[in-house]
Amino acid sequence: CLRDGLIPDAALNSHRLTLGDVADSFSTLLDPSQGVVKAIIEC
Repeated sequence: CLRDGLIPDAALNSHRLTLGDVADSFSTLLDPSQGVVKAIIEC
């Protein structure tokens, strides 16, 4: 469905961060109250 464009992948990406920010953001990403669905890590 994702490949065919039936489900927009942007709707699933709830957080975006750089590789350098992963260590500082890790606890936030694991916190259920933050509503993380999928975090995109940009290299």
